Amino acid sequence: MLSTRDNDDFLVINGIQTQSARVQNLIHELGEPAPLIDVFRISPQSEHIEHVISLFDKVRSRSLEATEAVTELQHFSASDLCNGYWHDEAGMASRIQAQTA
Repeated sequence: MLSTRDNDDFLVINGIQTQSARVQNLIHELGEPAPLIDVFRISPQSEHIEHVISLFDKVRSRSLEATEAVTELQHFSASDLCNGYWHDEAGMASRIQAQTA
């Protein structure tokens, strides 16, 4: 783990890979009335991947609100969730989208 001067987690160095310390999470965008996403990739996890896939599927099929799914996803994630880069903000930011039923 690489930290900023303010001691915030920033990057993870994993062999030859450099990854964000936070997990990119676009589940809110998947639950929008007209999703802007055609293909969705869920990165494998060492544990609970079946629950993660189920949550994304429930949001996609409109049987679960994205806000509820994020609360559950945070329990399965080893780090904080973010989506700032998608919204032209700081990549580590987390912007919650309002859901319309």
